[in-house]
Amino acid sequence: MMNKLAREPQMKLSQMQDLGGCRAIMSGIEAVDRLFALYRGHSAETLFESEGFLKCYDYIREPKRDGYRGVHVVGRYFARREVSQPWDGYRIEVQLRSRLQHAFATTVETVTTFTREPLKFGGGPDEWKRFFSLMGSALAIREGTAIVPGTPKDQGELTRELREITKQLKVRPRLAGWARALKRLPRRNVKRFKYLLLVLNVTDNTIKVTGFIDRRRAGQALNELEKTKREDLDAVLVWVDSVRELKAAYPNYYADTGQFINALNLALRA
Repeated sequence: MMNKLAREPQMKLSQMQDLGGCRAIMSGIEAVDRLFALYRGHSAETLFESEGFLKCYDYIREPKRDGYRGVHVVGRYFARREVSQPWDGYRIEVQLRSRLQHAFATTVETVTTFTREPLKFGGGPDEWKRFFSLMGSALAIREGTAIVPGTPKDQGELTRELREITKQLKVRPRLAGWARALKRLPRRNVKRFKYLLLVLNVTDNTIKVTGFIDRRRAGQALNELEKTKREDLDAVLVWVDSVRELKAAYPNYYADTGQFINALNLALRA
């Protein structure tokens, strides 16, 4: 759809305070495209005539190497009433995603929270980064769009590599366990704790949550578990506020993670 694309600039810390945003989750690619067309209007060229016009970043036709796909539309807010003047000139970003693309993004956020690795910012372990790149391509094939750069073009080869790394990382039991833990946390008294130690038993599919006030004691408890070298246990230490932030930003995380796991299962059967 785009005949001219803007290149997304590096975000500066000085710009972050004047950025607002919202997100539209559509049923599929065709619905995303229709909404995108409404933002673009009749002439894509007008989007780039001045700073005040929209800028569009199409990560569906040109996926990021980390597997992320979606469309970002960035513009500026122009206040028409005096009461709105404090926000005049603020940059506003609208993210357009299909349900599968949103499930992918939610899962990246979930893994980032529980591994405490900056996957959403392009960092983290190579194994997790490769998993999401491969899964991004698997979802792209399902939606009939461009695959992620650096991933196999042959679907059979893609599926084989995805199957191997999914098993290596224990992706399905981990995601299912973390989602269950998040669902339970609102019913637990965690207000007085700053840290949560989650211990997932991937054999019997159970999870234990222990709260800590002191980070040092929480770290000691985690170290003791890691010393046992039990392969059936997956222990992670989570900051309580990071869980709250995840739940606030992605209120349907449980359904989104479930949809991602279903999509992964379907991709592995290909």
